[in-house]
Amino acid sequence: MAEKEKKQNRIVKFFRDLKSERKKVTWPTLPETNKRTWVVIVELVAVAVLVGVLDYGFSKFILWLAKVI
Repeated sequence: MAEKEKKQNRIVKFFRDLKSERKKVTWPTLPETNKRTWVVIVELVAVAVLVGVLDYGFSKFILWLAKVI
């Protein structure tokens, strides 16, 4: 029985600590969120273009290499 109470006490302590930590969180404002969202979208597009260009280049290289060999 004592072990069951210890587990329950740990669970209760966990949720108390969780509530305490959630009060410390500062959420970004709407303009900050919008700005960060656009930064992520721009970076995503840039990486997609880079990967596309590399894929195209490597595929052309492999086709050229296959013709040569």
